[in-house]
Amino acid sequence: MAADTDNATEQSKKPKKIKDRRHPDYVRCRSEPLIGSLTRKKRVCKTNAEWAEFTRKGSRESREFIDDMQAGQNSTP
Repeated sequence: MAADTDNATEQSKKPKKIKDRRHPDYVRCRSEPLIGSLTRKKRVCKTNAEWAEFTRKGSRESREFIDDMQAGQNSTP
């Protein structure tokens, strides 16, 4: 009887696996090539929310870089 209650509390402590791929806490993994290697890859896993922030940060930095480069071309010495 006590084993049943211990087993039930262990199951309640485990987080439920998220099956909805659009959920912000759903974990997605992708393989990225390692620089300097033709065959090795690095597996990166993040939640959807982390991937969205990663994409926003990369887009923001790219936009800033392009804006800085265009500003440098338009200025006269």
